[in-house]
Amino acid sequence: MLPRLKCGGAENECRADKHFVTNQNNQQILGYGELAGLAANQAVSENVVLKSKAEYKYIGRDLACHNQDKIVVGKLTYGIDTKLPSLKYAAFTHCRVLGGKLKSIDETALMKITGMSNVIEIPHFNVPFGSIGSCRNC
Repeated sequence: MLPRLKCGGAENECRADKHFVTNQNNQQILGYGELAGLAANQAVSENVVLKSKAEYKYIGRDLACHNQDKIVVGKLTYGIDTKLPSLKYAAFTHCRVLGGKLKSIDETALMKITGMSNVIEIPHFNVPFGSIGSCRNC
């Protein structure tokens, strides 16, 4: 029912494959993300037709891992391992007490660290709902 709402065709005219739903008649393609909002408002169907085992692409099949030999011995170069001329890194730290505030920074000691170029204090900012659920003093 859901693909028909956006694809403009009957359910059997729409096909889900590789993260998209495609209308087989007009070739309109919609991503799962585009359909998620509509899906949230739909009743769950009682008569869901699942794929047959022959249609499975990943379940029960060997999948190639092109970098596995480098991964298992720690030799794969990831994006974070990239080194460019004049590349600088940033590091953040925060108060280790939930709801606490920074009392002071010893910039002199931090600037003695090899390669340190700057120390910046980011002031506390209030967010009504952060990763800890709510802000007590917002």
